[in-house]
Amino acid sequence: MAKISLKPVEKKLKEILKKLEKEAKKSKLTPQQKKTLSTDIKNVKKLIKSIPPNCFWHIPPYDLGI
Repeated sequence: MAKISLKPVEKKLKEILKKLEKEAKKSKLTPQQKKTLSTDIKNVKKLIKSIPPNCFWHIPPYDLGI
């Protein structure tokens, strides 16, 4: 079974979150664009929270069963 680290995934999700938050601060967005960005930000935050915390500290490392 392959062992992988989810740290790169978490890092990429945080980068995406920063970009979405920066985009949401633009003043020339339509209400629909603001709503979509808000939903996207909320979903990315959920994904970050859903990463199992023990995958970073568990010995042996978290295994996705791949």
